[in-house]
Amino acid sequence: AAELIKIHGFQPSADGMLGRGVYLSRDLNKASRYPIKKPHERVVIRVMVNVGRVKKINHKHHPLQKTWHDEGYDTAWCPPDCGMVKSKLEEDCVWDPKWITIIDVIPPSLQSSEDLVEGKVYTMFYGTTKEDAEKIKAHGFCQSDGMFGHGVYLSRDVEKASKNLVHVPKQQKKCSESES
Repeated sequence: AAELIKIHGFQPSADGMLGRGVYLSRDLNKASRYPIKKPHERVVIRVMVNVGRVKKINHKHHPLQKTWHDEGYDTAWCPPDCGMVKSKLEEDCVWDPKWITIIDVIPPSLQSSEDLVEGKVYTMFYGTTKEDAEKIKAHGFCQSDGMFGHGVYLSRDVEKASKNLVHVPKQQKKCSESES
């Protein structure tokens, strides 16, 4: 389906929770859950959207829930945890697919909000530059000192990691140099 969308563009749904439009989310967890019945086929299409005039639909039976476009809005936005979406994650409906530009196709990334459990394997992220990422790939991580003491500082939140770009700490650089 992602390949067809890349070739032909997005096709708006005829109807849905927010009416006609292309359903998207800024929440990677939300997008990573689809297709629901084919988890082994999941990918996420990362897009850039000109959302235009946005109508916030923040409760069930909102008077403009399906008619927002008739009132001059370009996008309907359902905020997280407002009782509209079972997953409690945000959802958007964009009226015109021409306002959506495909950036790339990425693997899904379901980030858990559950507590850390000993012995469990988690997907985590480390924000850094491309240059420093190559050094880490070549030589591995080394511990650094931080607010929790000695260790490698990671996050289960991809947005947090991408906003907090960390350069390889001095200890990492020393570790990489000593292995060269």
